[in-house]
Amino acid sequence: MKKLSIIDSAFLMMESRETPMHTSSFNLFTLPEGADEQEFLHGLADGLRTAHELQSPFGEKLKVGPRGMLGPLYWEKDTSLGLNYHIRHSALPKPGRFRESFALVSRLHGTLSAFSAW
Repeated sequence: MKKLSIIDSAFLMMESRETPMHTSSFNLFTLPEGADEQEFLHGLADGLRTAHELQSPFGEKLKVGPRGMLGPLYWEKDTSLGLNYHIRHSALPKPGRFRESFALVSRLHGTLSAFSAW
């Protein structure tokens, strides 16, 4: 187990349903030249779903001691992590402009916020 730093612990303690402290990103990529869109996306998702090692702290969960959030906090390996739940494919109807993309990301992030707070 790896102990959380004081800054990381404080960040987690400040999070609430009213003040979500997590972040997200929105990335746009261009398909490699000559790539089949569906084949490429399915291959990328399959590669992520079958990863054996994830960069820390991904693949880990929070471990609290007997004093709860007021005591030391640790990261421990999450043996029940379901990558199928976390890796999803969302598509927009063509032409799928930036405005619709941002609306989708906003909706998804708002949904995630409702479930991630302590």
